[in-house]
Amino acid sequence: MSAHAAAADVREHRPERAPPAQWRLRVAQFDISHNAIPLAFYAFTATLATATRVGFPRTVVDVAFYISFAVLVLTSSLTVLRVIIHPAAFLQDFSNARLQNFFYLPSIVGALVLITLPSPFRLWIPMAVSFYTLFAYQFLLSLYLYGNWLHALSLPETIYPLAFMQTVGYFLLSIVASMLVMPQLAFFLLTAALLFWLLIFTTLFQHSPTTLKAANESPSPIFFLFLAPPAQATIAALFLNATRIFSNTDPPSQSFLPGGPLPWNMGAELAHYVNLFLYALMIRMLPLWISRPFSVVWWAYVFPVAGASAAIILRFEKTRTTFWKVMSVASATVSGLAIVIVTFFTLRAIWKGNFPKNKANEMVYREYWKRRDVFSRMKLPIMPHAVVDNV
Repeated sequence: MSAHAAAADVREHRPERAPPAQWRLRVAQFDISHNAIPLAFYAFTATLATATRVGFPRTVVDVAFYISFAVLVLTSSLTVLRVIIHPAAFLQDFSNARLQNFFYLPSIVGALVLITLPSPFRLWIPMAVSFYTLFAYQFLLSLYLYGNWLHALSLPETIYPLAFMQTVGYFLLSIVASMLVMPQLAFFLLTAALLFWLLIFTTLFQHSPTTLKAANESPSPIFFLFLAPPAQATIAALFLNATRIFSNTDPPSQSFLPGGPLPWNMGAELAHYVNLFLYALMIRMLPLWISRPFSVVWWAYVFPVAGASAAIILRFEKTRTTFWKVMSVASATVSGLAIVIVTFFTLRAIWKGNFPKNKANEMVYREYWKRRDVFSRMKLPIMPHAVVDNV
């Protein structure tokens, strides 16, 4: 019998590969959007850190930081594991017009980590190195995606509220630049963020109704991201003002955190009141979304309301009026309830095996698993001894 005939006979009688294990199917459904979970935790931690300016205990903030860090390690590990078992998953996510926006998460979450670092770790040089790394990533990714937009590779009709994540990264990095006493770079980042925030905001209001109608969709909790840019713009403007007024020109040994009320100007107040109006608009639309079944989309509630709460707390720090005190307590309570409720539903869905849940990704992985099986069955087996033709 020839070697090829022997190989064919082995392939014919080789049993088919078993279906993928359940854990593989669940990891395959863990697309990049699930990394919004640590974003929500760090955003809430940042709100608590802001509350320390009006008397909230710093110890609680440090505990929240380490919990957020543990969540970040867990979700990052699952993301890496998904890429290992399904290498095409990375490109699969990046080719999706909506999931593309989640590739800004490294710069967004990274900036929040730097903003909420406990005092012993808030050293200038390590923070500056981390900041420049995040800035380069954010800048290059923005050039690529905005370039696609200008070259009609991404049409305005595909713009979704997730696009606000592109601008949020710039606002947060502007805050970090101000903390590192880099006022010119902070102003550059703030300017870029404002430019594209207004562009995306206008585009969404023009195209969202027709886009949703054409796709037979309705607004989802993702629309809460309308709150994120003006809230972070308020905080970025306040930190930039404080850096220009109070800091020295020489870099400090630690990041700069001004004491006392931050100096408000017209720009910060403008962004703040835009944020309040949009908050009211989102509350008006909340009944349309609250009846939706639980999914990862629910995590979109936490980050925007946490940012809005931080801006309101800073306004209370400045005015010390009863109105803003009530507003700050109410908004912080909403942020806390949001993360507790969404965490509860997430853990319950995990327990029931319904999270992560993305049937399209599961089907793609099953096909990938079958192709791997077919490919392995086509390979020649490794024979322990040479096969000699019968002649």
